[in-house]
Amino acid sequence: MSQELLIFIIVLSVLIGVLLIVDTLIMINVIRLKKRLKKRQITINSLMAQHYDLTVILGDKMLKAGYKLPEELLISLNLHEKKEMMKLSTVERLKMKTIITDTAGALFLLLETSKISTPEEIDSLHRSMLEFNHRYRQEIVLYNQDIYAYNYWIHFWTFRLISLIFHWHKREPLQ
Repeated sequence: MSQELLIFIIVLSVLIGVLLIVDTLIMINVIRLKKRLKKRQITINSLMAQHYDLTVILGDKMLKAGYKLPEELLISLNLHEKKEMMKLSTVERLKMKTIITDTAGALFLLLETSKISTPEEIDSLHRSMLEFNHRYRQEIVLYNQDIYAYNYWIHFWTFRLISLIFHWHKREPLQ
């Protein structure tokens, strides 16, 4: 065997070894990202359930305090019972988020324009809603960062074939 062929085989073996190590490290990273995304989805689901509960409680407190709520808000507050909310998937909850956010926003707008003084409980709920919104935005940002990292690594040129074998496809970030 000639010396050039031997050098070629050694260089090729080293390159293949390096690619295998790189792909193994990428695979470990992708698996960790998938686990983290799952945890973040659970957190977002629980935050959505909390938001729904806070909105319903706020509506109840406002009714008890003497606020007259429009029929549309009453329908939105009774849209789903709590046990039905627990069964919704992430996508369904995100669709519900628009309705819940609009309902909560309308309730707070009604509070601000009303001449009735707001009880302490309602003020406390308002602060809880503001905290929820801050936490929810943080979780969405973290989730989207993980989605972008996941999408990057599954499309990395040396790892693309492996991601196709495992049926790992691009995921869309949440809005």
